[in-house]
Amino acid sequence: MVVVSEERSEVSLARSGRLDRMNSPDELAHLVEEALKIPTPPSTGLLEKIRSLLITRWRLKLGTLGLVSALWLLFAGQQDFEVSLQVPLEVRNLPAQMEILQPLNPRIKITIRGLRKDASTVNPAEVSAYVDLSMAGLGRRIFRILPDQVSLPNEQVNVVRIEPSEIFFEFKEKDRDSAR
Repeated sequence: MVVVSEERSEVSLARSGRLDRMNSPDELAHLVEEALKIPTPPSTGLLEKIRSLLITRWRLKLGTLGLVSALWLLFAGQQDFEVSLQVPLEVRNLPAQMEILQPLNPRIKITIRGLRKDASTVNPAEVSAYVDLSMAGLGRRIFRILPDQVSLPNEQVNVVRIEPSEIFFEFKEKDRDSAR
């Protein structure tokens, strides 16, 4: 508290139960600044700072961590997810007078996409693909495999890629003796 005496033309500063007379305006300004300064806590070590960071408001921090974890688990299954599966290629409508020289057991790689919860649970045994050989002729022929020739276990997943997208078949005419 600052005490001003008009009779004696003195300015004093009351602090800590004492009354100190000010000799100059600079001295008063310095002591007032010192009194208004926010005290700084004593510096602590790194370990103490880390401990304080972890312990202060720990319930709020733990609750926030739990909420963020729950939201992450909830939405992690909502992301697009791709899975590649190796499946056998079924041969359909091969003309009766023709036989396949190669490939005898064709396989293709199908990449499907859907939500993580749907795509990651698809079993390769539930997926089938076929090629229509009704237009087969003698020699080597190329047949394209399209997404509509792939059967998937549910509507929530889609075919993204088929590798190879074309298959070379080599045909020959069946022997007359084996055709009987």
